Amino acid sequence: MIIDVSPPLRLGLIGGGSDTSPYADIYGGSVLNMAINIRQNFLIDTEGKNIPDNSSDFINNIKSCLGIEKWAIHQTEIGPFICSGLGSSAAAVVSLVGAYYKSIGRILDPFDVANKAWEIENEIGQFCGKQDQHASSFGGVNKFFFWKFIKYNSIIDNGSGRTNSVIKSLVLFHTGIFRKDKAIQEKMKDMTPERKVILDNLKSLVDTAANAVESEDLYAFGKSLSDSWKLKKTSNSVSTSEIDTILEKGKRLGALGGKLCGSGGGGAVLFCIESDKKNEFIKNIGLRHIDFSVDWNGLDVRII
Repeated sequence: MIIDVSPPLRLGLIGGGSDTSPYADIYGGSVLNMAINIRQNFLIDTEGKNIPDNSSDFINNIKSCLGIEKWAIHQTEIGPFICSGLGSSAAAVVSLVGAYYKSIGRILDPFDVANKAWEIENEIGQFCGKQDQHASSFGGVNKFFFWKFIKYNSIIDNGSGRTNSVIKSLVLFHTGIFRKDKAIQEKMKDMTPERKVILDNLKSLVDTAANAVESEDLYAFGKSLSDSWKLKKTSNSVSTSEIDTILEKGKRLGALGGKLCGSGGGGAVLFCIESDKKNEFIKNIGLRHIDFSVDWNGLDVRII
């Protein structure tokens, strides 16, 4: 059996960090995120005979968890920025879970796939939150609430989301900084009283930002984006002087808000800028522009 799998990456907009344990387990976490049309692609041969296998150690660990060690998996490389705070690791796990379920005739329920992917990531030692797997599995622009159960709510439907002024105001760049330090994220395991208060405040911004998206209030959303980044910086060591300089430059060039994507240290940076200023902003920021739009389809798995 040959299976073609394509998961979208994601942008974590507001609330990232509140979806990690132990905070989410005890107090409930909330995030606003969006799947984007930058996709990874995996071509899989369940017999392991007809496709060149370029599985990384990470992919091999996932295969072991699913009992699919004989599968040949060929991942197409789409650029270095896929490993830069856009949820690529979670998307890879979602892909293999989806392919495995497809191979045994199991229904691809987005919750089921995302939850299994999160369990596997933790099993192989990847401490992570829950938002990445759910964004990749569902697609779209979503507000998720994580606790002992998961409550899902779509913020923007497929029609209005394509022209929503807030979504169209977002611009994404690579910082040129390639740092991926697991220790940054794992500090979230230490739920100090100070960190708990910060995550409470971060979580409270999710509804404000979601309402700004729904009402297309660009300035309120930009403020929420910047406010969330300030809180994220105090919750963990996610920034550097280089990243601070980039965000400060974006503000000088007219950005209404900005933040680093992912767990911190480097990778992609997101800005909110009025649509009529985007081209000039992209020209002057001095960073590699990553073109994207919302992915409304989520995980795609096909037997070919």
